[in-house]
Amino acid sequence: FKCIRILILKNSLRSFLTFSGASPILTEKQAKQLLRSRRQDRPSKPGFPDEPMREYMHHLLLLEHRAEEQFLEHWLNPHCKPHCDRNLVHPI
Repeated sequence: FKCIRILILKNSLRSFLTFSGASPILTEKQAKQLLRSRRQDRPSKPGFPDEPMREYMHHLLLLEHRAEEQFLEHWLNPHCKPHCDRNLVHPI
């Protein structure tokens, strides 16, 4: 009698998982589609946790741009002629 009860419980659980749609097992195609649609919910721009490398590269680009501006400000300063004259001094 106990074996029959376990068998009934097992079959009812199996039918519940099969027909209710609560099965946690997805096919590979469904899983990939779910991952694709999840990422498209929010815009992919710097600052989101799934794109830290892009954010870091954006930061490095800003730093490089700022350094180049400061360098040109220094070299094009008319009050710095003897030291900053490119014809007389080789830029370091």
